Amino acid sequence: MKYIVLALALLLSACMSVPVERRFPTVPAEIQAPCGNLQTIDPATTKMSAVVDSVVTNYSQYRECQAKTDSWIEWYAKQKQIFESVK
Repeated sequence: MKYIVLALALLLSACMSVPVERRFPTVPAEIQAPCGNLQTIDPATTKMSAVVDSVVTNYSQYRECQAKTDSWIEWYAKQKQIFESVK
């Protein structure tokens, strides 16, 4: 019984609080990568179908990148706001 009381007293006396600094994680470099280059066509091309195909491909690539980037930025801002509101 003496040993249990001694061990308990020793354990409780060794407890101390340590301040912990909370930081919201930064954005990884992979996510900050810019969108890919758009498709180009040969200036000597006279086919309208090649021009239209290039425009359609570029437009869809841009919209996809824009949607992904905007969604991620919105999600990150909300998560950061939630993190900072909890103290």
